[in-house]
Amino acid sequence: MYDKNLRYGQLAAFDKMMNSMEIIFKSMVKTHQFVSNQHEGDKVIVYEKGDLIYIFNFHPTQSYENYKIGTMWESDHFVLYETDEDRFGGHQRLNDAHNQWYESYAEGY
Repeated sequence: MYDKNLRYGQLAAFDKMMNSMEIIFKSMVKTHQFVSNQHEGDKVIVYEKGDLIYIFNFHPTQSYENYKIGTMWESDHFVLYETDEDRFGGHQRLNDAHNQWYESYAEGY
């Protein structure tokens, strides 16, 4: 068991979720992978692997709204899970982002 006052348990929960999604989507064995954004100033990395898009914000204090990213898919997108969830130690700023589709802007990719 872990100390609930430390972040190790929350990191373990996030790792478990990432592994669960890998079992479902099998992204690691897919050939498609593409880094569509890596911005040093924003501390953001966006990459595609298989059928998923991973968006990482490593900025210690900045959260972003309406951050535009490019993808190869013309279909709309939705959030499977994100580190801002309470169970992962986040601040719950994206609670309204779940169960909602985000419109794709494929032109100019």
